[in-house]
Amino acid sequence: MSESKNEYLLKISIIGSPDKLKTEFIKSFAEYQLPDHSYMHGVIINTKKIQVDDNNVKLILAETSEKEFYRKLRLSYYRGASGAVICYEKTNDGLKAATYWYNDFRKHITSSNIPVTLVCINTGSDELITSAGQLLAKQFNAKYYELTPRPKPPKSRYLDERRKRKRFLIFNKDECENIFRDITRRALETK
Repeated sequence: MSESKNEYLLKISIIGSPDKLKTEFIKSFAEYQLPDHSYMHGVIINTKKIQVDDNNVKLILAETSEKEFYRKLRLSYYRGASGAVICYEKTNDGLKAATYWYNDFRKHITSSNIPVTLVCINTGSDELITSAGQLLAKQFNAKYYELTPRPKPPKSRYLDERRKRKRFLIFNKDECENIFRDITRRALETK
């Protein structure tokens, strides 16, 4: 006799900066193709079905732009969130930005027990910033992860030449999946 699994629909807000790295992080997890023009509207919504423990979960991933122009739109995507992933670059300015995003999120949600995860995108190798990021996560009662992007392999010589002018990065799919499984598990615990 097979046991039926619980089914959930959870919205995860993905906030922070910079937009390009945040988008690549989500693409590595959700495996979607982004049309060239779609980011101009300030929000990207994607879904991904995952299994966590004995639960089937459909995640709604709401990635919002860091640009101030989209602030009011961004706030509407905080509402109803079951969790938040705050992305930031591994720099001193990135740490300040993570604090801003955390405070902005907490200020506009109704429940203080919504889980938060900090994702430090390692574009450098400063160990002091890693320690500060871990300390910040502890202060926020958040989980801390650090991801290091790597260049996408070229599909053709033409693309390889273009890549010299543009930054194309990808993240380890398993690491991204672990981050989303963890925040999903913590969000389900608050239900």
